[in-house]
Amino acid sequence: MSLAAAGLFAASWFLVLRPGSTRVTTSGGSCADVGSPAPTASPIDAFLACSSDALAGEAALVLVGPVALAVLASVGWFLAPRVLTRWWRDLDLEPPGPRHDALDRLAREEGLEHLPTWYRTVRTGAWTYGRWPRHRVVVGLDVLTGFRGDKDERRWRALISHEVAHLRNRDVDRTYWTLCAFFAFLLIVATPLVVDAFVSSRVGPSLSWRVVAIVLVVVLSVAAVLRTREHDADLRAASSDSGGMREAIAWSLAKREPSSRPRWLRTHPRDAERLAVVDDPSRALWISPVEFLAAGIAAGVVLVELPAVLEGLLEATPGGAVTAYLVAGWLTGLPLVGVVGLASWRAAVAAADTGTRAPRGLVPGVALAAGLLAGSQIAPRSSAAWVTVFATSGDRAFSPRLGNVAVPTALWLVAVLVLIGLLFVTWSVAMGEAFTTSRRPVDVRVARHVLLGATVLCVPLGGWFLALRLAAADAVDPATLAASFVGYHALEALLVVTLVAATALAWCTSRWLVLPGAIVAGVALAAVVLLPVAVPTREDPRAGGANLALPAFPQAGNACLWLMHVRPLDGDPDYQRRFGAALSATDDALMREIGAALVASADDPDGAAALSARTALVRRCDAFSTGR
Repeated sequence: MSLAAAGLFAASWFLVLRPGSTRVTTSGGSCADVGSPAPTASPIDAFLACSSDALAGEAALVLVGPVALAVLASVGWFLAPRVLTRWWRDLDLEPPGPRHDALDRLAREEGLEHLPTWYRTVRTGAWTYGRWPRHRVVVGLDVLTGFRGDKDERRWRALISHEVAHLRNRDVDRTYWTLCAFFAFLLIVATPLVVDAFVSSRVGPSLSWRVVAIVLVVVLSVAAVLRTREHDADLRAASSDSGGMREAIAWSLAKREPSSRPRWLRTHPRDAERLAVVDDPSRALWISPVEFLAAGIAAGVVLVELPAVLEGLLEATPGGAVTAYLVAGWLTGLPLVGVVGLASWRAAVAAADTGTRAPRGLVPGVALAAGLLAGSQIAPRSSAAWVTVFATSGDRAFSPRLGNVAVPTALWLVAVLVLIGLLFVTWSVAMGEAFTTSRRPVDVRVARHVLLGATVLCVPLGGWFLALRLAAADAVDPATLAASFVGYHALEALLVVTLVAATALAWCTSRWLVLPGAIVAGVALAAVVLLPVAVPTREDPRAGGANLALPAFPQAGNACLWLMHVRPLDGDPDYQRRFGAALSATDDALMREIGAALVASADDPDGAAALSARTALVRRCDAFSTGR
């Protein structure tokens, strides 16, 4: 998630933001030429259609970043088995014979459909690599010497069963592909981006530490996943012989010297931890706040970068920005629920099996919220106010930096985000408890939980990141920010329906959540709605422009400056009419058409004609501000 989001920004940096990029087909240029519009379209409609296509093409162009990462990672994953086999020169194929047959028989007994290729080595232990369906298992001679296929040799059988378990868990291909994606990220994203940031702009330090932070989060997350896969393989191997697995871990402990590497950098868990999990498998199902924090950081980075692309692709649809954030919330919610939602579900399953109390969502919920907040700030797009760095960046180059948000609004946003985290984790635990009573296959329950969780999470998550973007663009107070959301009637309705439906669903499926869930959901909804009302509205410094007489705008760019720094179009019919009339003498033909449309639609400022005129005005002003 984080690597793909950083790839989106890198493509945006090289292909859109910086001078000399390919951003030459945007809302200015040929789209503003109204001399020969389509016969069936007005000049404004022709301009909007042209600019929408241009913005969608620009958004599609940014997808080059993650696509290039995926292609390079796939090439590395495809070549890795051959490269590693040549790199490990001490590998020899296990020759046919009784021992080879015993290895194949053990793999079949463990439920493996595609038998691996067996290699032997003078090294100690065993490991697995390769790609599906031709995986390779390397077994040390010290293990093979003790392994004869006799079931009394529990230690050796368990060691080999552990490697076979990696194949049954299907984690080998995922691990190697992830590692290849990480190295591809360092090669074509992180290094070029940091170097070019220092060379071509003044945001080098601000952008560099964010890229380094993303690299660090990915490294720690990959290490944690590698440790987890070892526990999973231990448990699968121990399911047939836990005593043999204990003997194998103890033998491994005796053969190796203790590592001095910190736990958070280790790719294998400590042997004491492995023994504890084999003895008590429920330990592997406990909720880890660090896991929620890391998942939140990754999701926060994605939810800053992905909506910018989706907004361009959905430009021609009504409510494109809101739709983009809701779609981004759902797409990001799928893997996020796959981590934090299923972790909560597993914890509920473990509690039901052991007869202990189900976990609560306080600490994990706060950790998830903290991760989302941190991710929004370490996202590369938060590095700077891009219009001040690159004059050609355009209005899509927003920066959701919390430092640009008014303090009361920032506190309100943080409080709402914490409530989102608490509510979602509590809801996930409740649904996990409900699923433990279901008799359907496990994979069906998992899929249902992920889809439900992503649907529940997309509205508050997408709405929150949209609110952060709006608040960072103009340092408004909570009341003004809440008032801007009132205009999004569909978003308001979806938020209320989501809260009510999620609470009702948990109410019907988990009895212990009846009263607490209703209270928490009610408090959350009241906080979202009433807290901004309780905060005094800060007076907009541009409000003084309401009493100023509108000047003539012989140059169209001056009209855009008036809207930015004096008074925007704020829904006042008289002001819209006067501003449209002031555009009649401008030097830009399209702006004159827009002015006439503003005058004609002044009596219905919320109608489709007024909306089209204002959208065209924003895009034309974007072209002036970027020099096109």
